[in-house]
Amino acid sequence: MTENTADTSETLDLRKPLLEIRLSRGLVFSVMALVLILLALEGLARGLIFLKRRLIDPQIITQCDNPYSDLCPYAREWDNEMGRAQRYDVLFGTSWTPGFRGEWITINSLGFRGEEIAPQKPAGTVRLIMVGGSAVAGAGVHDDESIPAYLEALLQEEMGCPAEVINAGTPGYTSTQELVLFQFRLLPLDPDIVIVFDGRNDVYFATSPRWDPLYSPPLQHANAILHGENRAPLPERVWNWLTAHSVLASTLNQIVIRLRGIEAGMTPAQRAQLTMHREVLDVYARNLRLIGVLGQAHDVPVVFVVQPVLGAGDKPLSDEEEQILDIRRGHGYMDLMLETYPDLAQTALAVGDEMGIPAFDYSRVFDNVRETVYSDDVHLTARGNEIVAQRLMEDLRPLLAEVGCSP
Repeated sequence: MTENTADTSETLDLRKPLLEIRLSRGLVFSVMALVLILLALEGLARGLIFLKRRLIDPQIITQCDNPYSDLCPYAREWDNEMGRAQRYDVLFGTSWTPGFRGEWITINSLGFRGEEIAPQKPAGTVRLIMVGGSAVAGAGVHDDESIPAYLEALLQEEMGCPAEVINAGTPGYTSTQELVLFQFRLLPLDPDIVIVFDGRNDVYFATSPRWDPLYSPPLQHANAILHGENRAPLPERVWNWLTAHSVLASTLNQIVIRLRGIEAGMTPAQRAQLTMHREVLDVYARNLRLIGVLGQAHDVPVVFVVQPVLGAGDKPLSDEEEQILDIRRGHGYMDLMLETYPDLAQTALAVGDEMGIPAFDYSRVFDNVRETVYSDDVHLTARGNEIVAQRLMEDLRPLLAEVGCSP
């Protein structure tokens, strides 16, 4: 009896390691199977994206003008690529990563969007630089569909001008960052004309409870990250990496966002925290004056252009633009921004008049355009960018003639 009991105990002792081995093998096989399934789904998602671009995009363009649109039915590929193309910068908050090349975005070795340019202006070339935020950079469009790219093509093809238009737009920049960029990075490029195309980001960030006249929220955030403050938890950082590099994760993220109703706007508590810091108008005027003074000191003509935003002016809105405006009003900042925008435009015009600098208000540039030109409250479709470039060419004719660029 005792021997049988001992044998049974030994058998049980032998079975335990075998059971553990089987369980561990089963776990390994399960993990491997899960990884293979996820890889297969990722491959399928990328295949569908490939087919969409080749077969579906030509038909869907009226419903989804670009991958940055509020109404776009598929994952925001451009937005993800923009995240990979940028880096945190202690001076500017963020900047483009020199040498980045993606499907949508090309950053040259000088850190500007587009193909390579020579630091020293080529002989006989009329060099223009356009500076601003993501509207100048060309959010949601290819390199050759941005406002600077269209303007360069128009100057070369319609005016026969040996022009080069450098795209110095960077997402999120306000006039404060543009001032620093102008002084330290643009003036050394010996431009013939610099176009300052902005306004929206100044008043947009001025609605934040964290707004500071010299320290914008994006710059605060970037410096906190660079100094190791407010570091996101590891799971959040892993998920952010996945959404930036995986089509499947990015698509799932968009689905979750829409299911949670995040696109519908902010909560009443979040909206209550927003207010318009009207001191931003003084900051904006000061920055434009300083840009103007620097330009005059270096004999570089400057042009101020207040950019168009959805809801400003009297554009007949398309159905898509009506939907976008409704979505954006839910975010709380839109009404505050639109109430202040006419004053911002007048500020730019007044500074231009005071300093003898050409200044234009483009908040009404689309008043006679019925087609959809906005992909959200500020970013434009390729067609919208083309319309702005055509208007710029006309408004710049007198100045272009002075620098040797005329038909």
